[in-house]
Amino acid sequence: MTRPALVIFILWAAPVHAGVLTSLSAETVDEMESVTLTVRATGDNQVQSVDTSPLEADFEVLNTSTNSQFRSVNGRVESWVEYQFVLRARRTGTLTIPPLSVGSEFSDPMQLSVHALDPEVRDAIDTMVFFETSAEPNRVYVQAQTLLTRRLFYTSGVQIYSDLPGAPEIADAVVIPLGTTTPSTTSRDGRTYGVVEQRFAIFPERSGVLTIPEISVTSSIRMRTRGRIRRSGVRVRSERLDIEVMPIPDVYPPNQPWLPASDVQLTETWSPTPVEFSVGDPINRILTVNARGNTGSIIPRFTALVPDSHFRQYPEPEQQDDDASGHTVLGTRIQGYSLVPTRPGPLQLPGVAITWWDTDDDQLRQASVAERTVHVTGEPVVDEQPPLEPTPPSTPAVERESAFQSWWIALLVSGFLAGWAVTLIWSRYRRRAPPPPDTEHRERSAQQNPHTQLKAACGSGDLARIRRALVEYLADYWKVPITDVPARLQDEGSDLLERLNEALYSDDGRGSLSDLDVMAQVRSLSARSAARRPSPLPELYPEH
Repeated sequence: MTRPALVIFILWAAPVHAGVLTSLSAETVDEMESVTLTVRATGDNQVQSVDTSPLEADFEVLNTSTNSQFRSVNGRVESWVEYQFVLRARRTGTLTIPPLSVGSEFSDPMQLSVHALDPEVRDAIDTMVFFETSAEPNRVYVQAQTLLTRRLFYTSGVQIYSDLPGAPEIADAVVIPLGTTTPSTTSRDGRTYGVVEQRFAIFPERSGVLTIPEISVTSSIRMRTRGRIRRSGVRVRSERLDIEVMPIPDVYPPNQPWLPASDVQLTETWSPTPVEFSVGDPINRILTVNARGNTGSIIPRFTALVPDSHFRQYPEPEQQDDDASGHTVLGTRIQGYSLVPTRPGPLQLPGVAITWWDTDDDQLRQASVAERTVHVTGEPVVDEQPPLEPTPPSTPAVERESAFQSWWIALLVSGFLAGWAVTLIWSRYRRRAPPPPDTEHRERSAQQNPHTQLKAACGSGDLARIRRALVEYLADYWKVPITDVPARLQDEGSDLLERLNEALYSDDGRGSLSDLDVMAQVRSLSARSAARRPSPLPELYPEH
């Protein structure tokens, strides 16, 4: 083969590079009809990323697809990648489809003519498929609940292509879906509609205007236009809603946590039942707050104080819950206490109150549990001191005896002072000498006390150290091997070790003890263990 022939063969067998070709499936469409834009990059077999943002001003991009092909015919190699975009015009008139970049190449601009629908046709479409949305109330206090309801109505001949959007994304607000999406049917103006309903609870986090954005779904309708029946794609949109969010009212007490709700109930339960108070026997007191129209997280923490002189009180881990299965949110906070009476007789339990704002009647309210008097049986834990004997009248014999006692007291004081001086000299000498081995052993034993080590670990904030010290302390307290501590904790109904593990192995690697009082949990465990011991109650948790 001669050299010119070889060059011609190489050029013939090489891929053909023809750049970017652009085409439209139609140059004229009716309003709400879609059109397919095809962009073919020839001489390429690598799929590129195509930026469609230039289309968004005048078009909705309903769908995109990509395919690549390669073929060789009689030694002639062809390859291309084809990009297809299904578009719907946002307005009528003559629109320009701008160039799109494919790698280093650009497509050609294209012209599309969009005809407006006949008003009668548009009205017919609007009656065949449409949204209805509402927010009640549309004027709420900050962190109070407003209920968003949106319903999609569609009649016979309408097909819904896309799923209904989920919860709206709203800045500075908490959105909670309520119940489940419920389909139903209804009649309106003599026409039967299918209805899909969604409900959401929205809690604004700041005052001002809260905007609930519009949503849209893609559907198609079968209708007659220009003398023929055809199916046209439509985009159905909901309305944008604006909610006025008011600040906390001035009459609300500034020293009380803000709690807006439609109803708040505070209840008290006891375990075991019937309740019998005996010295040394722990009784569980459970306080439950239910807030209708708000979440459990906004319910403020509360403390049910009892007299330290009559009870020992150990708080249990609190619980929070939100029930969103109905037509409103029902938030719950549960706080339990283990009470151990320390003396018999009639004892007073103070009441508990929570301040809240009634969003239905727009006024301040209080939920409370009244104080109550309980009768405690048994013997006191701490024996009372016996009364002092009365002083007998003074006589000459008594006076002589008193003088004799004074002489002996003076002699004893003198001996004490002399001994104190000798002790002072000896202590100074001892400071210069190293402490004897038994002293070092006693000091080391005090430092190695499991209870002391646990308190020191809690003060350090080191989670790993706290966990290690807790296991060692409980093993010593229960007289069990360290490996049996986790199972014993589960038997006691405590999640203390599990919560420590969650804090220790948190995602950020640091963990937090902000809502976990280890010492209070240990006291609660001690109280439950003490319930199995004979009365009177021993000192469960000595203070050092």
